[in-house]
Amino acid sequence: MNDGAYNSGVRIADESIYTEEIHNEKPKELFKRLISVIKDKSLPSDFSIYDIGCASGDFLGYTKSIFPQCQIFGTDISEKLIIHAKKKYPEGKFQTATIEKENVTNDKKFDVVNLKGVLTIFDKPEPILMNCLSYVKKNGLLLVTNFFNPDPIDTLTRYRRADKENSPWETGWNIHSCHTIETILKNTDYNLDLKWHDFVMPFEIKRQNDPMRTWTTQVGDNDNTTINGACQILHTMILEIHVNDT
Repeated sequence: MNDGAYNSGVRIADESIYTEEIHNEKPKELFKRLISVIKDKSLPSDFSIYDIGCASGDFLGYTKSIFPQCQIFGTDISEKLIIHAKKKYPEGKFQTATIEKENVTNDKKFDVVNLKGVLTIFDKPEPILMNCLSYVKKNGLLLVTNFFNPDPIDTLTRYRRADKENSPWETGWNIHSCHTIETILKNTDYNLDLKWHDFVMPFEIKRQNDPMRTWTTQVGDNDNTTINGACQILHTMILEIHVNDT
């Protein structure tokens, strides 16, 4: 099922980025937006949430601060980040795993499954989405947050740091179209309701030394359009997927 989700290119940036952010206690604006979506749902007070690609666990920690009785679970491919997550949030359950593999939770299902900033790593989104759906309880919620293209165009991106000798081609900035994602989901055996939410950064983000760390600039009427050093204009969206019990 998972063969071919990746293609050529390596992904080397995540661990260093999230390690730098480990001591940042301020919740991200995107965290707040995700919580607002969850608040609109009729969930039990002790609902379970599974964060795939949880890094050092900060979104789960923030969720727990808003919903004290919720049960938090997280996985990440980086053992180093999972160690940090276990230290910071001992009330949670964390393990090293990849979404490419099935059954990493031993068939446990969750009220909410969160996939934030992960789909862009993969060339083929279908096996990743199917694995995510397999973890959601009936009448549960899958939240997929990523850079998506509102136009029916998919892009697979490889970039190389030309100022570094023998730099490899890296991946991690693929942009799948809303059309492709909807087509995949509508052709599953699940009964799903889909709802898209736009996310616009509410303030300016300065450019940093690493050109592949996003920053904001004015494009058209939007003063805070997100871009990166690969000349990509990035449209962040949250896809809310409700898994119906029929």
